[in-house]
Amino acid sequence: MGELFANFEPYDVQETRRIARAEGIQEGIEKLVRIAQNLGNPQNLVAQQLAEQYELTEAEALETVKRYWQQK
Repeated sequence: MGELFANFEPYDVQETRRIARAEGIQEGIEKLVRIAQNLGNPQNLVAQQLAEQYELTEAEALETVKRYWQQK
Protein backbone atom coordinates (compact mmCIF):
# COMPACT_ATOMS: atom_id res chain seq x y z
CA MET A 1 0.00 0.00 0.00
CA GLY A 2 2.91 2.38 0.68
CA GLU A 3 4.01 2.04 -2.95
CA LEU A 4 0.68 3.44 -4.16
CA PHE A 5 1.70 7.07 -3.64
CA ALA A 6 5.46 6.68 -4.07
CA ASN A 7 5.51 8.69 -7.31
CA PHE A 8 2.86 11.20 -6.30
CA GLU A 9 3.68 14.83 -7.09
CA PRO A 10 1.71 17.57 -5.36
CA TYR A 11 -0.69 19.51 -7.56
CA ASP A 12 -1.79 23.04 -6.68
CA VAL A 13 -5.30 23.40 -8.05
CA GLN A 14 -5.65 27.04 -7.01
CA GLU A 15 -2.40 28.03 -8.73
CA THR A 16 -3.41 26.19 -11.90
CA ARG A 17 -6.73 28.03 -11.94
CA ARG A 18 -5.01 31.38 -11.38
CA ILE A 19 -2.64 30.76 -14.29
CA ALA A 20 -5.46 29.65 -16.59
CA ARG A 21 -7.54 32.72 -15.67
CA ALA A 22 -4.60 35.04 -16.39
CA GLU A 23 -3.98 33.37 -19.75
CA GLY A 24 -7.66 33.71 -20.63
CA ILE A 25 -7.62 37.41 -19.77
CA GLN A 26 -4.57 37.95 -21.99
CA GLU A 27 -6.24 36.14 -24.89
CA GLY A 28 -9.31 38.33 -24.45
CA ILE A 29 -7.24 41.50 -24.37
CA GLU A 30 -5.43 40.45 -27.53
CA LYS A 31 -8.73 39.97 -29.36
CA LEU A 32 -10.09 43.29 -28.08
CA VAL A 33 -7.01 45.16 -29.28
CA ARG A 34 -7.23 43.61 -32.73
CA ILE A 35 -10.94 44.35 -33.03
CA ALA A 36 -10.41 47.94 -31.90
CA GLN A 37 -7.64 48.31 -34.47
CA ASN A 38 -9.85 46.95 -37.24
CA LEU A 39 -12.53 49.48 -36.26
CA GLY A 40 -10.01 52.29 -36.69
CA ASN A 41 -9.45 53.27 -33.07
CA PRO A 42 -6.10 54.90 -32.24
CA GLN A 43 -3.65 53.04 -29.99
CA ASN A 44 -3.74 55.62 -27.22
CA LEU A 45 -7.55 55.41 -26.93
CA VAL A 46 -7.45 51.61 -26.83
CA ALA A 47 -4.72 51.74 -24.16
CA GLN A 48 -6.77 54.19 -22.10
CA GLN A 49 -9.80 51.90 -22.22
CA LEU A 50 -7.72 48.86 -21.28
CA ALA A 51 -6.23 50.74 -18.34
CA GLU A 52 -9.71 51.57 -17.06
CA GLN A 53 -11.27 48.15 -17.65
CA TYR A 54 -8.42 45.96 -16.41
CA GLU A 55 -6.95 48.25 -13.74
CA LEU A 56 -3.62 48.62 -15.55
CA THR A 57 -1.32 51.60 -15.45
CA GLU A 58 -1.21 53.72 -18.60
CA ALA A 59 2.28 52.38 -19.35
CA GLU A 60 1.22 48.74 -18.93
CA ALA A 61 -1.85 49.27 -21.11
CA LEU A 62 0.14 51.00 -23.86
CA GLU A 63 2.76 48.24 -23.82
CA THR A 64 0.01 45.63 -24.10
CA VAL A 65 -1.61 47.44 -27.02
CA LYS A 66 1.71 47.73 -28.83
CA ARG A 67 2.35 44.01 -28.30
CA TYR A 68 -0.90 42.99 -29.98
CA TRP A 69 -1.27 45.80 -32.54
CA GLN A 70 -0.79 44.31 -35.99
CA GLN A 71 1.14 46.21 -38.60
CA LYS A 72 -0.77 46.66 -41.83
